[in-house]
Amino acid sequence: MKKTKRILHIAIGGILLFVAFVFSGFYLFLTVTGNTIPRDTLSPSLTMQLVGEKPIETSEVWEEQKPYIKKLFESEVYGSFPKANVSWSRESRIVDEHAYGDTATVEEVLLEDSTKTLRIPVVLVTPKNVEQAPLIIAASFCASHTAFPEYSVSRPAVYPSICDNKETEPLKHFILGRYIESFPVEAFIQNGYALASFYTGSLVPDSTEHAPRALETLSQLSEQPVTGVIAAWAWGYTQVMHALETDPRIDANRVALYGHSRDGKAALLAGAFDESVDMVIAHQSGTGGAKPAQRAVGEPVSDMMKNYPYWFDHQFSTYAGRETELPVDQHFLIAMMAPRPLLLTGARQDKWADPKGAFMAARDASFVYSLYTGIDSFTAEELTDFVPQDPLAFFMRPLNHGVREADWEAFITFLNAHFK
Repeated sequence: MKKTKRILHIAIGGILLFVAFVFSGFYLFLTVTGNTIPRDTLSPSLTMQLVGEKPIETSEVWEEQKPYIKKLFESEVYGSFPKANVSWSRESRIVDEHAYGDTATVEEVLLEDSTKTLRIPVVLVTPKNVEQAPLIIAASFCASHTAFPEYSVSRPAVYPSICDNKETEPLKHFILGRYIESFPVEAFIQNGYALASFYTGSLVPDSTEHAPRALETLSQLSEQPVTGVIAAWAWGYTQVMHALETDPRIDANRVALYGHSRDGKAALLAGAFDESVDMVIAHQSGTGGAKPAQRAVGEPVSDMMKNYPYWFDHQFSTYAGRETELPVDQHFLIAMMAPRPLLLTGARQDKWADPKGAFMAARDASFVYSLYTGIDSFTAEELTDFVPQDPLAFFMRPLNHGVREADWEAFITFLNAHFK
């Protein structure tokens, strides 16, 4: 009976894979995404004066405005960014001292707060041939036990059900890419980078059922109630960073945050709110990430708040259908990364994430970057113009939402341009 069920599952998986292949090819044939981006500026403009009587014409004035902008994002979009002075204990366990041909050490690091209510398991991979390695902190969609299946590492209590389904894995990788749940670790090691893999859901589960209780627990440690999961995840990125940057094997001045989709939103928010973050790679972050809410393209606020009401503060839902009335939009969030390196990305068929809008937002935000650098910090003219040397860059590839080999090749190119 079990054998029959298994054969049936494999057959169904094969049929779904074939259908996905045909559909993707047909969709790729029909869909054409133009590369030229109109020069209209998003509203409200970054050049407007926000508080007081000073127009934003210098980096000093922009710095004066940033606290007000942060408050707008907290009150209207994300809810309070956790303000918790947590003292993390760190317990390490060597998993493999001779990993990847004896070029790296793999260990599991458990971060736990003093009240023992918050726990963040991290898999840390450090190269042996680098005295102080730059660090990439990367959130894994399916948690570290799927990113490192060859090792016995911690499994979170709650994570997506598709993560451990091996029978549908070929279909999942075909649609979303082979790196949707793992990382090209050997490429990191070869380029001299350390990797810290963690699962944002270990802090607050990505679940309508479990998120409210986890937010309540975090709120008890924070100065203000934490009402949005994206803000909680963003704070989690910063806590992993601060806990690991004291490691003598890590270069604390070269730490990058990486996230895809929902984790891309969190990584971007973390970089905007914590200025000790040195770089962010926000991959296909969409609504609540790099996509402007005011553009009537892609995922609207109404759909976002219907499907994931716990990701943002309830106030964000009040702008459904009237997104243009938001007093702040994502080009402001991008600008708050200036002058630190930031890479945003898109895919030709990923219209739900509105790559054109993200490109426009980056171009508007580059005005603030230029206040610091004195030069054009975003020289891309078209969606396909990947200029990794720019501190603010955009990478566009074919196909759909997901994480593919071409993505990580671009990410490492960007890392090398700014961390080498």
